[in-house]
Amino acid sequence: AVTLSAFQTRAETLWAIYRSEGIEKILRTKLIPRTSSTDSWTTTANQSYFSANFQPNAIADQFNSWIDTKLTDGTINKVVAMNLVRDSVDPLKWIVTGTNNYATSDGTHPGGTGHGLMATDLRAGVDTI
Repeated sequence: AVTLSAFQTRAETLWAIYRSEGIEKILRTKLIPRTSSTDSWTTTANQSYFSANFQPNAIADQFNSWIDTKLTDGTINKVVAMNLVRDSVDPLKWIVTGTNNYATSDGTHPGGTGHGLMATDLRAGVDTI
């Protein structure tokens, strides 16, 4: 099982390698939702967190909060939250519109629309770095 500490150490190790190789700007995305659904991601009410690690205040949520501290302390230069694929009330669930599989069809990977939304977020982040 992956621990928060191990996940953080791996990220910091990669960032240190990037810096040592001359990378000047590091952009990090936050982890996106991971859920299951009983209605093909048509509603947030029928989404369940995939595992204990993806529930509020669990490892994924803590890692996303920790990323913000790495921006504040200068370790990285930009954080992109990927908010366009998140529900506005519960950001650990996928955005829904009432259409089956709008942003995802498996709860782990974005679908075509989800990728488009994430690309929009990422492009905005890249443009400001």
